[in-house]
Amino acid sequence: FVLANRDTDVLLWFRFGGLLSSNPASCPEQWPIIKSGVSMSDNVESIVLEHLRHIRSRVDQIADDMSDLKHRMSSLELATVSVKHEVAYGDETDARQQVIIDKIIDRIQRIERRLELNG
Repeated sequence: FVLANRDTDVLLWFRFGGLLSSNPASCPEQWPIIKSGVSMSDNVESIVLEHLRHIRSRVDQIADDMSDLKHRMSSLELATVSVKHEVAYGDETDARQQVIIDKIIDRIQRIERRLELNG
C-alpha cells in the first residue's frame, strides 16, 4: 500500500513489507494519500475499508458467476439425462428389432423345411 503526504513530498510505497519508492511523483492519483491533519489510524482505517469494499464487490461478482455456472450445469445435467433416455430407447428399439428378425428367421427356416429347400 502507499502512504503519502503531497504537502511535504513524503511518499512511502510498501509492497509485502518492503519500501519500493520514496518518490512522490511515482504515486498514481487513485492511490490513497495521507493528508495533513488526518491521523495515521484514520487513514489506515479508510484504506482497509476501501480494500474491504473492493473485496466484497469481487466476492459478489464471483457469487453471481457461480450462480450462473450452477444454472448452466443444471441445464447440462438435464441434457445428459435426455441423451441417456434416447440411447436407452435406441437400445430398446434394437432389442425389439432383433426379436422380430429372429422370429422371421425361424419362419423362413420352417418354410424351407416344409418345401424341402436346403440352402
